[in-house]
Amino acid sequence: TVGGKQAREIKPCFGFVQNIKRVPFRKDYASFGEFDLERIKRLETLASKNKQRKGVLSNLVNYTLRVKLNLVPPGRKLSSEKPIYMKALSRIRPDMRKFEAILDLPQSRLFDSVVSPKKETLQVPQAGHNLHATIKGIPQMAHLNQCQKEIIVSVSQACVLQPEVPKTCLVQGPPGTGKSSTIAGLILQILYSKMENGKVGTMPRILVVAPSNAAVDELALKLINLMPKLPEPIRFKMLRLGVQHSMHHQVRNYSYDAQIGQYIAAETRQAKATESLEKDERNKQSAANQIYAEKMKAEAEGNAVLAGKLTRDYKEKFQQIEKIKAEIRKPLDIKARKELERVAAERTLAGADIILATLSSSLSSQMEKYFIQGIGTSKGVGSLRPISVCIMDEASQCVEPEALIPFKLGFCKLVMVGDHEQLPATVTSRKAQQLDYQQSLFGRLFSYFTGLGGEEGGMVNPVLRLH
Repeated sequence: TVGGKQAREIKPCFGFVQNIKRVPFRKDYASFGEFDLERIKRLETLASKNKQRKGVLSNLVNYTLRVKLNLVPPGRKLSSEKPIYMKALSRIRPDMRKFEAILDLPQSRLFDSVVSPKKETLQVPQAGHNLHATIKGIPQMAHLNQCQKEIIVSVSQACVLQPEVPKTCLVQGPPGTGKSSTIAGLILQILYSKMENGKVGTMPRILVVAPSNAAVDELALKLINLMPKLPEPIRFKMLRLGVQHSMHHQVRNYSYDAQIGQYIAAETRQAKATESLEKDERNKQSAANQIYAEKMKAEAEGNAVLAGKLTRDYKEKFQQIEKIKAEIRKPLDIKARKELERVAAERTLAGADIILATLSSSLSSQMEKYFIQGIGTSKGVGSLRPISVCIMDEASQCVEPEALIPFKLGFCKLVMVGDHEQLPATVTSRKAQQLDYQQSLFGRLFSYFTGLGGEEGGMVNPVLRLH
């Protein structure tokens, strides 16, 4: 200041979040250092003053920020000891994924077939209309028309035959032609036509993607409705990746976080012998109730000595019950909890027959660790079951780099369902528009495919209307 005194000035400074790490917050202050403890208490104070905030503090989130030093005025310095107020302006990660997808494309087994498509890679031979015996009796499948059944059988055959040979299948499905039901039927046909000896874990693993959460959830709901129609021992396991609050409420139970939570809760109960403790609690509560009833009777009869003894017995029993309750509520230690979370993540991904995600979230950190880096092939989980087929819905409504994001996951069978006559992805940059950035991978391949005269083989009947 003019008087020579130091003062804190809040001045905006541009930066970006390089890393975010979230850990469960338990008020175990002894595990924190003095500097961290001071910050945590300051955050708790700020949270208590925020009247719009509800609930309790359940997680600590560590943000790693990168800030350009030349944006800090000369003679000033950033104070990391005081609260830093951060306002998110935009997310760059989705755009970074598109750049990375283009750079990683040469490593994909589908590289040649999408960059320089060939007739034999795109054409799908007709294979009849007889659905697999496991699914043909399901009402939703039986009501499909012949055109839909032919597409399901032909495309599934193209996906499961010669599993190591790259194949790209295009299905045109204008709105109202039952493409979601066709995709659901295709998924079941692929799963059960390759299941070995009725064992669920032998099914091909299928990745189902779309540009939007709404499109992904529409397919997820179709599959959820089909699940009860299948025999319980051979029901597929489904996993929905993404942010829970962005999902349809009926799909959230199949989300990654929900399934991890369910596994951890079940294993925690087993590790702590919760069922045994709860049984002991019920027995002691029943005994306490009996003692209390006898105490009340003794008081009514004027037997003060017996009533006093029964009061002491009741208090002792009550203390025993409270100790059991405290043991049930007691969380696992941090090391055991982390190990449980690791195993839960591995088992959740290992057990999923169908993985659903938006294009942007299909290459999440969990997917990258498990399917690309190979972390999670421990003895408890077994050998890695790779993704065999990727099915992309609304493939005409995303720009080509976005469609390439999941290619890094190693599959060589791709099915794209879309309609080239629908509006393409929204691109606001005029320069990008001039360079045809709005063109989809589906649109480009479809143009090539129709140029070969193959349109009729992959066309969903446009007259079909589901009621």
